Amino acid sequence: MSGLKIPLSALERGEHEVDITLPETGLRPQGAKALEIGLTRIQGRLSSVEPRFVFIGTLTGEYLRPCDRCLVATQVQFKLDVIWTFEQGPAPGLAEAVAESDDEGFADDESETVYFDGSELDLASQAWEELVLFAPSKTLCDEDCAGLCPQCGANRNSAPCNCGGEPPAVEFGNSGFSGLVNLFPDLDPKRSKE
Repeated sequence: MSGLKIPLSALERGEHEVDITLPETGLRPQGAKALEIGLTRIQGRLSSVEPRFVFIGTLTGEYLRPCDRCLVATQVQFKLDVIWTFEQGPAPGLAEAVAESDDEGFADDESETVYFDGSELDLASQAWEELVLFAPSKTLCDEDCAGLCPQCGANRNSAPCNCGGEPPAVEFGNSGFSGLVNLFPDLDPKRSKE
């Protein structure tokens, strides 16, 4: 993680180039749940723009997840363009932030500024936040993935299943309400409406 901790002394000339490739463990904050990603490359330029520091760059890598339909290991490539703004000192309190905000809430530049203490900037927390927020909610190995057979569990993409994929016959349909017939045995489901 030391490659993403940039000392402010490195910005004496105004800019610092960043190009580092890290595993997921090099980005994950302590106590955070693991994120299924491969190596992540962080490239960009950190610039000093008084009184702030601005990082403009990209994050590239791949999410490693099982397909949501067939459970086959799947790689989803990502490339994120990012702009992060940092400012040294404590974050303004709520009263100060409201006083400095515009009529519609917090000012855009203030709400996205990361405040830090000390003599170095840590880009890892911002990179982790971007990766978590951009993580796909659904992963498919292929748009036409046939998935698993709900009866025998066979992967329909590799071979047809032996059971034929037909669900067992249910007298009152296969819905969430089919159990109601047990609660009201006096009702005849075949009776027509009167």
